[in-house]
Amino acid sequence: MNIWQILSALIAAIGLMELLVGKEVTTPDGANLGVAADIKLDLMHDKIWLVVEDQGRWSTIPSEQIASLTDRVILLEGWLPA
Repeated sequence: MNIWQILSALIAAIGLMELLVGKEVTTPDGANLGVAADIKLDLMHDKIWLVVEDQGRWSTIPSEQIASLTDRVILLEGWLPA
């Protein structure tokens, strides 16, 4: 991974953090999964993960699973937590 890819990933992660943290995360049918608590960056695999907290339980969801962002984060149909 070169410096430009790393810089691009860092900028994307910072942008997602500003947009997502603190918002409710739901499935497409409206089921609440919790609140977006953090963003996790994996530079080795060039992946960005959304960390969701729900009553003390934590799950990570790949950022590619985000379908829309309004007042809450809505995931794609058929999402799978990691």
